[in-house]
Amino acid sequence: MEVGRVTLARARWGLPAGELPTPRKGEGEVAYLVRFARWLAEHGIPRRFFARVIPADRAKGFFTKARKPLYVDAANCFLLFDLARAAGEPGDLVVLEEVLPDLADNPRYGDDGKRVTEYMFQLTATVERP
Repeated sequence: MEVGRVTLARARWGLPAGELPTPRKGEGEVAYLVRFARWLAEHGIPRRFFARVIPADRAKGFFTKARKPLYVDAANCFLLFDLARAAGEPGDLVVLEEVLPDLADNPRYGDDGKRVTEYMFQLTATVERP
């Protein structure tokens, strides 16, 4: 969801790690890339996304890189293999989140180059009681 140049929410998909396409034994890189691209298209997931792997045993993931997002471009074999390694346990939860704005669309700020800034806000509603 975007309002002007501000992104309020990104599209997100969650699935068990066991449902994520991973390289099959003896499968070549090109065949895997094509299979993964088809899977993305079937699920309406863009080619570029951020991925987080949340371990089924959440205590395990607290002290690992699992809490940080992994940038994935499905046209890059190395990034796809990183994702496959990160999603090692079938019971883990994989959360994919669209990249906004697309890297090519990042705004330019003078001589400082292209970049985006992300702010996170927590909104808390209070209920008035009589």
